[in-house]
Amino acid sequence: MRLQAEVQQAGRRLLVLAALVDVNSARVDLALGNPESAAEALDPIASRLSALQSRLDGESAQAVGAMLDRLILVRNEIDADTFAALGDLEILANDLSQLAEDLEAD
Repeated sequence: MRLQAEVQQAGRRLLVLAALVDVNSARVDLALGNPESAAEALDPIASRLSALQSRLDGESAQAVGAMLDRLILVRNEIDADTFAALGDLEILANDLSQLAEDLEAD
């Protein structure tokens, strides 16, 4: 039973870290003036966050829901307001980093 719980925990952590890699890729692309590449980097994040949210409960699931909302903001800002998109991507990266730490502590 313990092994199964560890495998599930590792799967959740993998989803968080993969989303964090994608967010940071989008940040780099956007900072380099490539909004199209940044938008492509965002593509897998929603499905990863949705999968993660379904594997969590309580405050953690709510936090992931807020991350999905922030991702929508970034998508809406990416072409029109690069500065705002970069700010929201930074917040999203910080939220994912915090969630990764929280999952590691569990």
